[in-house]
Amino acid sequence: MIIQTYLSPAAGKRLIAKGLAAREDVQTALKEHTILIIKGSTNAALAEELLKFCGYDEKVRGFYRGIFKPADAEAKYTVDKYDLIIRKGEIIRDKTVFDIADELGPDDIAFKGANAVNPLTHQAAVLIGNPTGGTMVPLTKAVIGRRLKLIHPVGLEKRNRNDFHMMEQLCNESSTAGVRMMVSPGTAYTEADAFRELFGIKAILAGAGGVAGYEGGCFFLLQGEEEALEQCRALLAEITAEPPFAL
Repeated sequence: MIIQTYLSPAAGKRLIAKGLAAREDVQTALKEHTILIIKGSTNAALAEELLKFCGYDEKVRGFYRGIFKPADAEAKYTVDKYDLIIRKGEIIRDKTVFDIADELGPDDIAFKGANAVNPLTHQAAVLIGNPTGGTMVPLTKAVIGRRLKLIHPVGLEKRNRNDFHMMEQLCNESSTAGVRMMVSPGTAYTEADAFRELFGIKAILAGAGGVAGYEGGCFFLLQGEEEALEQCRALLAEITAEPPFAL
């Protein structure tokens, strides 16, 4: 059986967040180890979903670092200074990745957004504005040195099937004033992964685009058993009205 659905970028972020929050490894790390959520627009939705498991039902605002936005866009909320760290179900306040990265190991999980994703290989790449390498430097040290699990929640509006290392090289050679790019040692997690893990259904990206806040949205064909698709419909009805990310 096949059904169709369209997800705005905001709805896609919420779906990704719900898919990750339901994973067994994430639930285990949430209760028994450490979870690090780096500030970002998709990670704001993930932070909300994980905070619910810790007894906090609240909106996460101002949870971002460098973002692309119109020059005249005004921020309504104060930008949060800190990342979200949850250790054994308890929130660690007033710390960032730079404070905690050296303590993270193979039982812990870090989440960071991405700017490009190859949906076939789950490879992710991150644009970096900080001349010292930003948050990817401590994360990469922890991934390579201590086998930290790094996951990139990223919507398929950022899909890219070019050679990532080629893009990285060209970006880093292109200008002394522009951003840098880094191919991540982590793994991407998209809407398609959430559909598969939550409901056991296959999501085929069949189109994209829109206007009035739907720019970058994705049109999916969802294939699976009738019962699974009905369960999926219930969640889609819940997330379809997800408001755009607010500055």
